[in-house]
Amino acid sequence: MTRRQYRFKNIRALLTEGFPDEDLRLKVCYDEPAFRPVYNQLSREMGKDLIIDRLIEYACQNSLLDSLLSLLRDLNPARYEQHQPYEGEPDWDSPEIATYLAAVAEAHRYLPLEGSDQRIPLTDVFVMLQAAQVRPRRDVELTEQRREEMSLLERLGLKAKKEAEAKTETEIKSEPPPPPPVEVSEVLSKHPHLIILGEPGGGKTTLLRYIALCLATNQEAKLNLTEKYLPVFLELRDFNPDESLENFLRGKLSLQLSEATIKEWQYQGRLLFLLDALDEAPPERRGKIRNRLNEFADSPKWKRHSAAKALGYLGDNRALEPLLTILWDENSGMQKSAAKALGYLGDNRAVEPLLAALRDESRGVRESAVDALKRLAPKMTEELCHMAARKTQRAAMWHKNVYELLLPLATRLVMLEVERLPAPEYPDF
Repeated sequence: MTRRQYRFKNIRALLTEGFPDEDLRLKVCYDEPAFRPVYNQLSREMGKDLIIDRLIEYACQNSLLDSLLSLLRDLNPARYEQHQPYEGEPDWDSPEIATYLAAVAEAHRYLPLEGSDQRIPLTDVFVMLQAAQVRPRRDVELTEQRREEMSLLERLGLKAKKEAEAKTETEIKSEPPPPPPVEVSEVLSKHPHLIILGEPGGGKTTLLRYIALCLATNQEAKLNLTEKYLPVFLELRDFNPDESLENFLRGKLSLQLSEATIKEWQYQGRLLFLLDALDEAPPERRGKIRNRLNEFADSPKWKRHSAAKALGYLGDNRALEPLLTILWDENSGMQKSAAKALGYLGDNRAVEPLLAALRDESRGVRESAVDALKRLAPKMTEELCHMAARKTQRAAMWHKNVYELLLPLATRLVMLEVERLPAPEYPDF
């Protein structure tokens, strides 16, 4: 199914010309619950362009572009009409994009032959490779849950541990075999992120060049793709993994495209990165580069999540705003991780958002919020204790299935509040 496409230049123009900074912060981000997480990411030093970037990024990541446009129309109908339309295909015929695609096509049109000046068209000799799925080895890396189980069983007794090991081995052996090999073009249309493994000289680089050439010359049908993408072919041999891969890619792209165009195509989800020559990087860098690739394979949102969680566990208050944003993520797994990290962070400003999370539809999120509040309870002020006690008691009524978790917490908070009351003064007799 073809995705809906938006004209981000028009959306950006509406936000830039239709709203002053304070309206973007307050009327668009703060007053609208759907965009409150964006407000939590903003600092007073942020300029208007960066606020707009954050807002558009968040709307794209959470499928809220229609909600954003509806809100902007209600707030400033005249400007909204002026900058229409807001939907439509990217401008493939712009001189900038046409020049870029022509350069990509020229760079990959011929098969490079070492020691020869002969120019052989790549499309004349290319044969699509076969790809076989490689599964992770479960016998090497157990899940975190299974490791905890094994540790517990080890403390309970050797016999139980051996039984668990036998169970794990049985599960591994009972897994079905991987599917048979298929053409890479078939895989491209099904997976957003691919790592192509193969022996030196097996055609990995030639495959990436062919993909770039097809996309640059309007032949995406040869790749079984129903949408057009802007190909970005880059070699990783010179990448310094101590830097951000995203900045490295943007720096390379900025030599050929303007920053506004890069953002436009990034928001559209139409940049297809073809990263080559990892095996030509210095051996001591390859492990770090693989880590950077794993980070980049996720959206910028997920990368911020990883950093924020790490800072939360370290007690670094810089993590507070990102973690509060993640607490309202649509992915319940990310919400649970954020709640847990907020508990370790120990910042009282997380109390109210965690109390609100007690009403989340996911039981796992509610339980993680309870655990975080238990950690924060001894550090709460009297006022916070009073509010938290009332709200946790109500939450125990809202969610019977976690009553046993919430009610003891509410009781503990009430006791903390009582303990902080001044001692009664007794009259002298």
